[in-house]
Amino acid sequence: MQQHRTLPQSASRLTLTADVKASVSRTSQCWHEARSEQREALCELEGEAEFEELQRFLTTVHTLASQGRLARFAFVGEKTGRAV
Repeated sequence: MQQHRTLPQSASRLTLTADVKASVSRTSQCWHEARSEQREALCELEGEAEFEELQRFLTTVHTLASQGRLARFAFVGEKTGRAV
């Protein structure tokens, strides 16, 4: 994780690191289900190919995140002073 190494250079301090892949998994599944329920309207707006492409993407994100093969971390930092 390169991000945590750049914080001291920006005069910031890492205060929290959180693994958010469970949230990514839930969100992608919810979006997929909601979009499926609105398939007809979304296909009219997006076109069928675009609709299917995004549905495949959401399925892939959900699968990888739920299996632990997709890493997602949130970093929270605070300003500490002057940059190095």
